[in-house]
Amino acid sequence: MKETMTSDAATMEEGSPARSLLPNLLFPIDQPDHDHLTVDEMFDAWWRQYPRKADKGAARKAFRRVLAKKIASFDELMAGVLRYSAERTGEDPQFTKHPATWLNAEAWGNETLVRPPKPMSFADSAMLGMLEGMQTRDDER
Repeated sequence: MKETMTSDAATMEEGSPARSLLPNLLFPIDQPDHDHLTVDEMFDAWWRQYPRKADKGAARKAFRRVLAKKIASFDELMAGVLRYSAERTGEDPQFTKHPATWLNAEAWGNETLVRPPKPMSFADSAMLGMLEGMQTRDDER
């Protein structure tokens, strides 16, 4: 039996071409009603967004605890994981928190880190200098 999902647009079956074009979430982000999802479905949607796949069982247990004790809502967890995932993009995965650690630390409420831009490489710096020199020369004419 294939599981069906409903959306505002249409009903799609798992594995259908239209279903595969959807983002990795089980629902639209702007849809606030997640009552139709089970805790396992919510966890699976959250897990797909988490930037480090480690200790899934411990993460599932922590996820259930957070929701059961109403420490955070599913929307808060999803918003937090999307921020954290974007923050960790391009960073050394060795320093990305394990999912259970992130949940137990209530890290979904952390401020987003704003990193200073990476310094220019020598080649980029040389190219920028040449372009600025050309611009100055054109401005003097």
